[in-house]
Amino acid sequence: MTAAGHSTVCIACGVFLDELQALAQEEGALPYEIRYLDSMLHMEPEQLADQLSSAIKEEQDADRKVVLLYGDCHPHMSVMTAAKNIKRPAGVNCCQMLLGKERYRQLQRAGTFFVMPEWLKHWREVFENHLGFTTQRLAQVCMNDIFRQIVYIDSGLAPPPRGQLDAIAAFTGLPVVIELVTLEHFRRGIDEAVDALHEEARP
Repeated sequence: MTAAGHSTVCIACGVFLDELQALAQEEGALPYEIRYLDSMLHMEPEQLADQLSSAIKEEQDADRKVVLLYGDCHPHMSVMTAAKNIKRPAGVNCCQMLLGKERYRQLQRAGTFFVMPEWLKHWREVFENHLGFTTQRLAQVCMNDIFRQIVYIDSGLAPPPRGQLDAIAAFTGLPVVIELVTLEHFRRGIDEAVDALHEEARP
């Protein structure tokens, strides 16, 4: 329970499933209920906004405070999180939440296309059906025009899927680099969002 007597719930993108389950197993690290939405909703921002709005309303109607574990994932996110009893960690996207602001910016300046473990499972569907890269040649031309490398963010919870990483490297023509991270930045971001909720509730 929070200082104001409300319970707190995290509404999270499914891309964080493994990381949040790992934190939940640490004593006292994540004493909140977690609701997950499908990570593939990022490919349909308006659907994501609708489902998030519905989930938030359910929690508000139950008199709960909400921590949104999302970045700037749809056009209305800033309006959505301006409401009372709703906060989210700092970070423009899920990658920055795990990497931390400085490391994320370093990799971004290096021309990085970021890949998360859960997202990697769907990479071919995303590339072919949502980004329109229907051929390997098209993917290589477009990706190499914008990016210099693919960085796989490895939170250390499972061995990197070498087969999938090799496949995406071949399809895009970009080298794949594995970036090992801890959950320190992610956990701190959640804690800061919860602290902000507590601060808001003080008279």
